[in-house]
Amino acid sequence: MKLIHQLEKQHNRNKILFLLCLWSLIVLPCCWLGYGSDEDAWAVGEEASIIWNTGHYSLSRSTGFPLHELLMAFSTHFGGWYAANFFSYGCGLAVAFFLVLLININHFKNPLWVLSGILFLPQIIVNSSSTLDYMPSLALFTASYFFFTQKKFFLSALLIGISCGFRPSNGAFILPLIFAQFLEDKNYQRGIRMFLTALFFGVLSYSPVLLQYGILDPTREVKVPFLQNILIGGYQGLILFGIWQSVFLGALFLFYFFSIKREFHRSLYIRFHVLNILMWLLFFIFITSSEAEYLFPLLFSVIFLADAVFKTSHFKMVVIALISYNFFSLELLGGESGNRKITARPEWGFTIRDIQDRRYKLWYREATTNYQCKKKTLLMYGFIYVKPDNDAWEYSTIAQGIIKQKNGNLYLSERILDEDVLKKLQEENFDIYVWNNRKWEYITLKLDFWKKYIKVVYDMEKFLGSKKRGKLVQ
Repeated sequence: MKLIHQLEKQHNRNKILFLLCLWSLIVLPCCWLGYGSDEDAWAVGEEASIIWNTGHYSLSRSTGFPLHELLMAFSTHFGGWYAANFFSYGCGLAVAFFLVLLININHFKNPLWVLSGILFLPQIIVNSSSTLDYMPSLALFTASYFFFTQKKFFLSALLIGISCGFRPSNGAFILPLIFAQFLEDKNYQRGIRMFLTALFFGVLSYSPVLLQYGILDPTREVKVPFLQNILIGGYQGLILFGIWQSVFLGALFLFYFFSIKREFHRSLYIRFHVLNILMWLLFFIFITSSEAEYLFPLLFSVIFLADAVFKTSHFKMVVIALISYNFFSLELLGGESGNRKITARPEWGFTIRDIQDRRYKLWYREATTNYQCKKKTLLMYGFIYVKPDNDAWEYSTIAQGIIKQKNGNLYLSERILDEDVLKKLQEENFDIYVWNNRKWEYITLKLDFWKKYIKVVYDMEKFLGSKKRGKLVQ
């Protein structure tokens, strides 16, 4: 029997190694496709070079993500987006490492399916090859959870504190850990110690932002109507796992609702994952719902809970459905920028579209850099993809947030919402353009004055005189 057990363990090791190799073969080539499909990844890359050149910390966006931004300053200086993305890949391997540790202590009913269901989620594949903070955050969550299962509560809380340096909202992860354990043994003193540990190391890790900027507002810069915000949140929540995949997963959780309710009071394991899912859903609904990645902290809880509660056949069906999101999906977003509507249609999967999007951004970067025009021209789209690691561009002194070709007349910016700035540009004989697919701020905020100053570009290929590569995700 001992020999059989050893052979089974070796067989599982070989399967785990195969899964990791396959995952790496998918992720690593994507590390070459720029900083990522998300604009924020390019913002990190640009700010990283500024931090390195000035020697002073400055945030890349919203609330600041100091540990990630400082690490990226070092990485991008020596290896550009390749090194920055490779760091995310390493964090993906760290997630896999702690999952394997959990497998080794028999934490799962279907261990290899759990490992596959997490590693091959499109969101994991995409973010493991992009310059964003989601993978280091998830790596620290997974490590914290592992040490929590081993009753190493101080170390678990410490890791949560450190994770705040990658994303300040990560500190909320300590709450389901404390509540789940408190319901187990009513040890409030341990809960207080865990909270204070996470708080201390969280403040310490986030201190570069606090010292320089104070407490910042995490909500949207552009306010949108309540109903529109609900629709955006609902859409973003669905695309985390895929639209039809989310419906299928939700239906199964409803089917097993009473089983989960029954086990909630009996099992610390079930209790933690239920609380973790509920907490991040509430955070997403009431604080920020603009990106699916804000739900990242509940990814592994959804998979772990499904593994624990679902019948094996149902769980395997879920994993297959979630992995299929890499290749094909159902899309609901239709219409145009500022005037969206629901239009159901089949689409390529999340990972395929992400690759297409990244190829498009690299094309746009090349096309705008090579574009020649005799008259000063401002195109209000995509400067954040063009400026990082590109010596052909510099910041303009005309207005904040505008870059220009060093040896040309093309200027780039995001949408300018201040009429006085647009008027100033018009007086300086600028031709001002906005891409049709990126004019939503003007329509959402009902800024009718924009039509007096701005022309609309409907065909970016024709405008730039360059055959595009890839396709931008809406």
